[in-house]
Amino acid sequence: MRRGAEVTDLGLEVIERYRKMETKAARIVDRDMASFAKLLTEHARKN
Repeated sequence: MRRGAEVTDLGLEVIERYRKMETKAARIVDRDMASFAKLLTEHARKN
């Protein structure tokens, strides 16, 4: 008896493409995320 999920070829391609898009998006907003994190950290220290 088989257990667990099976992913189709299409599903595998979707996952691969999505992960690539995630990586690209992360690179694009990397500096913004760093400055955002700094802002929140500084605010937390003051309060």
